[in-house]
Amino acid sequence: MLDLHPLIEKNREHPYPYYGSLLQHHDLQNPKILNYSVLLNDYDSLAWEPINPGRLAIWQIDWQRFRSVELERWDRHNINQALHISVNEFHDFIPLI
Repeated sequence: MLDLHPLIEKNREHPYPYYGSLLQHHDLQNPKILNYSVLLNDYDSLAWEPINPGRLAIWQIDWQRFRSVELERWDRHNINQALHISVNEFHDFIPLI
């Protein structure tokens, strides 16, 4: 299992201003299903895997399909803490999809 904590820390200071934004996109196999992930940088997001519940995935962002969800923005410290907690709560990790 890959340790996601260093990846989260590395991106905490990434200059991309939307770190921690919630993204959504329609599933390619079933467009009725919405998938969600959290933006880490301008090309990767941390996702809670819908096909295999209880797993995390790093998804490469396809800006043609992924859309940002408008929510109240947390500061980077709180986003960082929430990401670390969510990683600790999941048991498995799926590599890049």
